[in-house]
Amino acid sequence: MIGFIVLVGFGSLFVLFVVYLMKRTRTDPPKFLPLRDPYQKYIHDEKDKTKKQREIHRRAGISEYWDRYDMNQGLYA
Repeated sequence: MIGFIVLVGFGSLFVLFVVYLMKRTRTDPPKFLPLRDPYQKYIHDEKDKTKKQREIHRRAGISEYWDRYDMNQGLYA
């Protein structure tokens, strides 16, 4: 009985560790880093001069982020 409890305990720790590693290898930043904007790497506004151009690139970056997210959900489902 004790062996079974130890096996279940280590098995659940192993599963949690694998889930943690899977989250670390995604393109998204981990959820426990709230200071980083997840859309930032999809926004290319270095050469923009006006607020309107920056807003257009931000919307495009957010759209690309969610498109990639949906694609990843389809691949890993």
